[in-house]
Amino acid sequence: MSLYEKLFDKFILGENIEAPSIKTYIQTAMETLSHIRPSNQGDRHRIAMIKESLYNIKKHTRRLEEHVSFLEEEMKILQEKKTQEE
Repeated sequence: MSLYEKLFDKFILGENIEAPSIKTYIQTAMETLSHIRPSNQGDRHRIAMIKESLYNIKKHTRRLEEHVSFLEEEMKILQEKKTQEE
């Protein structure tokens, strides 16, 4: 099977399609919440709490992504050092 055929099969089967990121899910939840019209004060309070929680999730996600990026860079550097030593 040629490379073209393999790529085509993956495309057809949907294997190349990446899943939405956590940022996309958070953004979708925030947009959905902004369109909800609460009918009473209790609902307003619950929506405000959910929005605050989503904001905190977004902030922590950003920190985790930065940490993962840093660790990936560290790993890359260590692999390069190991390769140079061999």
